[in-house]
Amino acid sequence: MVDDPTAPEVQRQKVKTILENTSLKEDDTWYLLPYKWWIQWKNYVHYDDDDTNMQNPAHPGPINNADLLEGETRLKNDLIDGSDYYMVPASAWNFLLNRYSGGPEIQRKVIKVGNGNQLQLEVYLLTLHVYKKTGQSMVSRTDVISFMVSKAATVKYLKNKLSQHLSLAPHNCRLWGEIDGQMRLLTETESLEDARLVDENAVVLESRQANSVSFVDGPPQFRPENDNGIHASTSTTAADVRDLSGPVHGYATRSSYNNPYAASAAGSSTMGSYSSGASSNTGGLEKGVCGLSNLGNTCFMNSALQCLSNTQALTQYFLADRHRGELNTTNPLGMQGKIAEHYGDLIHKVWSGKFSSVSPTDFKWQLGKFAPQFSGYRQHDSQELLAFLLDGLHEDLNRVTLKPFVEAKDYDGREDPIIAAESWNNHLLRNQSIIVDTFMGQLKSTLVCPDCGKVSITFDPFMYLSLPLPMAQERAVPIILCNTVTGEMPVKYAVNVSKRAKIGEMRQALAVISGMKAEEIILTDVCFGKVYSFLDDTQAVSVIRPNDITVGFCVGPRAEGSTLLQVTQRRPERNSYSKSTNYSTFGMPFLVTLPPGGTNVDVYRKIWTVVKRLVSPQNGQSMDVDAGEAGDNYPDTFPFQVRHLDRSSIRCGKCNSYSCPGCPVDPDDALFNKMRDSAVSLDWHAIAPGERVFDEQLQKETITHPSAKGDDSSSGLSVRSCLELFLTKEKLSPDDAWYCPQCKVFREATKKFDLWAMPPVLVIHLKRFQYNRWSRDKIDAFVDFPVTSLDLSEYVMSPEDKANPPIYDLFAVSNHSGGLGGGHYTAVAKNSIDSEWYSFNDSSAYGTSDTAIKSASAYVLFYKKRGQEVVSRVPSAIPTASSAGSSSSSSSSSSSTSSTSTSSSDV
Repeated sequence: MVDDPTAPEVQRQKVKTILENTSLKEDDTWYLLPYKWWIQWKNYVHYDDDDTNMQNPAHPGPINNADLLEGETRLKNDLIDGSDYYMVPASAWNFLLNRYSGGPEIQRKVIKVGNGNQLQLEVYLLTLHVYKKTGQSMVSRTDVISFMVSKAATVKYLKNKLSQHLSLAPHNCRLWGEIDGQMRLLTETESLEDARLVDENAVVLESRQANSVSFVDGPPQFRPENDNGIHASTSTTAADVRDLSGPVHGYATRSSYNNPYAASAAGSSTMGSYSSGASSNTGGLEKGVCGLSNLGNTCFMNSALQCLSNTQALTQYFLADRHRGELNTTNPLGMQGKIAEHYGDLIHKVWSGKFSSVSPTDFKWQLGKFAPQFSGYRQHDSQELLAFLLDGLHEDLNRVTLKPFVEAKDYDGREDPIIAAESWNNHLLRNQSIIVDTFMGQLKSTLVCPDCGKVSITFDPFMYLSLPLPMAQERAVPIILCNTVTGEMPVKYAVNVSKRAKIGEMRQALAVISGMKAEEIILTDVCFGKVYSFLDDTQAVSVIRPNDITVGFCVGPRAEGSTLLQVTQRRPERNSYSKSTNYSTFGMPFLVTLPPGGTNVDVYRKIWTVVKRLVSPQNGQSMDVDAGEAGDNYPDTFPFQVRHLDRSSIRCGKCNSYSCPGCPVDPDDALFNKMRDSAVSLDWHAIAPGERVFDEQLQKETITHPSAKGDDSSSGLSVRSCLELFLTKEKLSPDDAWYCPQCKVFREATKKFDLWAMPPVLVIHLKRFQYNRWSRDKIDAFVDFPVTSLDLSEYVMSPEDKANPPIYDLFAVSNHSGGLGGGHYTAVAKNSIDSEWYSFNDSSAYGTSDTAIKSASAYVLFYKKRGQEVVSRVPSAIPTASSAGSSSSSSSSSSSTSSTSTSSSDV
């Protein structure tokens, strides 16, 4: 590690100044940092005022971006900004790199995206799979090169780069791309985004034959079979992808990626047989039971689309092509009717009954044009996509082409039905669409000033209800505790502590339930088989994120002069290219205490105590052991080599070389040479190629303590409890203070929501994701919800809904499984034709049981109101004061209806 010549406070000020004075500029370069390293560095330099109380924060060590990558160049999927990585401008990266060393560098450019030319850091590049065609020859499916390139690059830039790589003259080449199942000639002046190329897209670089002045007519054709008459099936790793966006860190290969086109039917002339939506429905599935291809982290979109697709009234509207007569192409708040058009086209494919899966490529491309936040290939939130899509469809299909100015009237003590109807009419004067007809309800909001008692009542439309989950004041933190004194199997605990607790309190609580001594327990954050950081007693428990692996080590009493030794397990792997042996980190790292004056053989014996339970007998024979000191048994020859490492585990701890795998520590009686970082590797020997001395399964096994055997279904949460929390009166925070028109100042008023009128289709969003300044969290608790007969009559206030109780039946669920960083979205939905439930997992769609409907993964719920057809809503007469409470026709949601009601039997 390079010594840091700069004081922490100087580093803090330097980087703060850079970040505060740097904004996004097109074509600027920014760099990724591991988020954990960034947080550790901020703690080290006391970057935030809240961190100044931390005593002796740990040095962050070298920057290690390797854990963000698959292979040499490609980012891992589903990485989240502010959770997995943090981005800094080039000047900040260079400053930090000069002081801490490390790498590899991961640079990204600022590009313009969408119709609004919004600036965005392009974290995920396009991966394109390039085939070569010359003259009359057919294209081989096995001859493919994979590249990464910016979607802002032009087709001409890509053609020139590919031509250069293949030693071809650019003027003799042209590019074809597979778009919506057809090979299309790409326009050189277009960006790759405008050319509608998506992640994992295939393109063909066609070159003219020597001495030819023209290209072959027609699109490229693929050779259907290989020489053996068997379809090609090839694969590649992330290391085989070359980066065209900047400095080349990786290399290209001519072995294909996992090629979906390789399995297409014999005789197919284009590449579209897979992703065009032409995956034929040969399984006899019902219409609507159709998967959606994952275009690269688009499971969130597929989940939301499947739920909307099974919204009967909306789908019937699009299948009947009624949207074509209602496209509002001039609405400045809309998207020129394009989103509605392409959504309608997708629905027609899904419900055609011809395909088992289709690709939403065209819809995704249009979505990215108007909503740049969805233009890349990063994971997003299905509810955020749903909210945008419903609003976008509404504006694209708004029947009101000229929106009048509407002035809202004050409450002034008037009766609720009058104000509600007036507010609803005002809304309909500007908003009328199939979305309003289907999803729109009305909330009553009451604000009361705590000083003067001023009451403000408003009635606001809603398309979905975002319900908070009742939050416990305690948090159960999973901790794996390893006793490295005895070498017993690790035990998994769940330690309940206050969410405001410190790490020291959590360590004390762990000592109580484990029976260990608190002073002998050291808590760490383990990541990718390494001790990433030591948890300080003064840190808040909130620094532990949901996906973090917290490991405690009971290291026994530590006498003065003893050494705390960090041990990282590694295994040898043969490099097929260089024929050399590399070492990869795996398994559980651990800590041991070496007494004062400890020798090299003491290091081996301490390590042997921990790992001897993992050792596999060789050839069925037990390993020979001799009696060692203190009655312990030690082998004559240890099945591993100990080497010096630094704490980051990326270079030798003795010679400081990155190329050295670690200077060896021989098991002799020499005094152990305590390096600066007191860290070593445990490099297991290989018995034979592909064989291990250790038991792979035992590396993963733990004993589960009763505290960690919680049952998600016993959380006691339900949709009703979430709804009641949503409807509970609350006091506004200072940041959300309300301006009282009577006091003429901002007040921390009380606020209460009530359900006034309910829509034909009710969408309920369970707010599982929690964000604040200090932490990001997901609530994985099971929330119970009825599949049939969700009766909300006790909560609604409008006369019409009281007269006709709103009872709902579930028809779709968007599910999210996993944590913040690597989650996956799926859906379950009830088909309106056969009334059966189906699971949708990207391109897969299959029948499912009723038991699969409810789970702790439920995220967005879709309910249909019994006995209420979807009709066009238009403004109606306002009830008078004398009739406001006497007739159900006075409800705000009672509107004059046109004859365009939606039949429930068409879909």
